[in-house]
Amino acid sequence: MRQHPVNPTHIRDRTPSLAHRLASGLVKIGLALNHHDRKTAGSNGLGLTQTRILEFLRQCPKRSARLSAIARGLSITPATACESVRTLTQKGLVRKVRSETDERVVIITLSTEGQRKADHAAGQDGFLIAAAESLTPAEQEALLKTLIKMTVAIQERRHAPASMVQRVNGGMRSSSPLTQDLR
Repeated sequence: MRQHPVNPTHIRDRTPSLAHRLASGLVKIGLALNHHDRKTAGSNGLGLTQTRILEFLRQCPKRSARLSAIARGLSITPATACESVRTLTQKGLVRKVRSETDERVVIITLSTEGQRKADHAAGQDGFLIAAAESLTPAEQEALLKTLIKMTVAIQERRHAPASMVQRVNGGMRSSSPLTQDLR
């Protein structure tokens, strides 16, 4: 079979722009994070949403939050949050406690075992730290500045639910604005 000569201009035209290649790289990192989160959740004997709830509560003051705050904080429906909390309660990982100030309000609190599982899940982010440490200090600084700029652009363009954009912090997720821990 005869091969046709390659036209270098034609190849260049199909090469994605640098911005597209960067976006592709970020998507791949996102996929790796999702894969890792699912694997970590499974090793804890929990589903991904259940693990994320434990991690969310771990970041909250007093290790507790209302169901509605959990749903907003994780960008999940109240029904999904309710079902996951029900399962976590059955497994003894969280407790439902009535508010001392308003008995209509139910507060979800981590149990001792739930705290242990949340700590384990949070400790699984070491692979990201190791990847960041493979960069020189100058590369780390440049990447940090770039992440801040990209995050601000995402927030300004409202390309993610506000609650989702407010999840990331030192460990991985929290209720503080996305760029707070980056600065």
